Amino acid sequence: MNMEEYVLRTREYNKRQNWNSLVQEYTSQQSTERGLLDFKVDIPGGQESTFTTISGRPEVNLKVNGTANMNLGASIQNTENPHLSEDQQTQVRPNL
Repeated sequence: MNMEEYVLRTREYNKRQNWNSLVQEYTSQQSTERGLLDFKVDIPGGQESTFTTISGRPEVNLKVNGTANMNLGASIQNTENPHLSEDQQTQVRPNL
């Protein structure tokens, strides 16, 4: 093997190693990231359960994807009652 061939093989090997480490880092990061509503349930029976023979793992992972909307508002009511102080004549009620 001459020097040029050695350099090419070394470069290819390093490229493969780099990709392998990037993929491993990405998959480990994906498994540790959890959202607010994500959860994991272990199935009783472990590896011997019927569920495991069908799905391959004795666990259920649930990730909730989607959107949530929240509407905010307020209603203001003015009451002209001379028996109430001026600051009590105006009522602000939030609408959620």
